[in-house]
Amino acid sequence: MEFTKQDMRITKGVAILFMLLLHLFCRKDVNGLYETFPVVNGVPLIYYIGLFGDACVPMFCFASGYGLFVSIDRAKGSILKKNFERILKLLINYWIVLIIFVAIGFIVGNTEIFPGSLTQFLLHFFVLSSSYNGAWWFLQTYIILVLMAPSLFKVIKKYNPILILLISGLI
Repeated sequence: MEFTKQDMRITKGVAILFMLLLHLFCRKDVNGLYETFPVVNGVPLIYYIGLFGDACVPMFCFASGYGLFVSIDRAKGSILKKNFERILKLLINYWIVLIIFVAIGFIVGNTEIFPGSLTQFLLHFFVLSSSYNGAWWFLQTYIILVLMAPSLFKVIKKYNPILILLISGLI
């Protein structure tokens, strides 16, 4: 069974809705932001519903991993070159956000933290640290996985899928 681009768009759309559900409603202390009822054991029911949104990251990982697998499988030409282009495109967007983030942090925040030392800024620039914003933790992992993808996909194609699943689960 193969998924189409439309299927992956739908998956990403549902993942975005789950992300909204998680970030908007998965909180126990709403402090009057909205009325929370019914309540189950002192916890708003909407909190439990919001927990379903935690599936957004695995859904995005599946969709991007599947898309990468299909694109590498069908690729003509240098896969390594396409992967570097993919990473560079992501990094350019990251660098723009990083510079805006640091500039705003410098203006309204603590200058010892934003940008901090030149070393600290360069660690973030080269995706070796995510202390400015914890949500950036995935960038380094994504880059490593994209670079390793051609080799990983060869191994996945070569060996029994159940064995690969068991080893992946152990890791």
